[in-house]
Amino acid sequence: AVVSTQSTGAEEASREAKETLADVEDLDMVYTPENLMLATVSGEDSQDRADRTVLTPWVKFLWEVYRHVLDILKNNNKVEKLYQDIAQMAFNFCIKYERKAEFRKLSDSVRNHLNLVIKHSHQTNSVNLNDPVSLQLHLDTRLHHTILHL
Repeated sequence: AVVSTQSTGAEEASREAKETLADVEDLDMVYTPENLMLATVSGEDSQDRADRTVLTPWVKFLWEVYRHVLDILKNNNKVEKLYQDIAQMAFNFCIKYERKAEFRKLSDSVRNHLNLVIKHSHQTNSVNLNDPVSLQLHLDTRLHHTILHL
């Protein structure tokens, strides 16, 4: 419940930051001398600077939430469904925000987590890939990853 709440809260905050950016673009189209000089020198407009200052921290925070939550849940059969749901949400996040490097890192993490599941399958609460439900959850996530990658 805590993990779902944290992930949902982070997504909501990033969505609000993105909406704020849209409002900034609509309401603040006044070109001050400072804005004109900055645009001339840096080659970016006020919207680009607003993107970097408002949206980037929330996107980074959301990425960190996904990464840490997946690391925490990686080999526990009691939260296996939650792990797969968060992994799919993280893949969707990478596509939504066009984060190719993070998509690659996430793919590597999920692959490494699967290798850890196989390596530590003898532990008490570890994921059992011989269970059809567990195997189907992993296959669904891999299929989701492949579809988004194409």
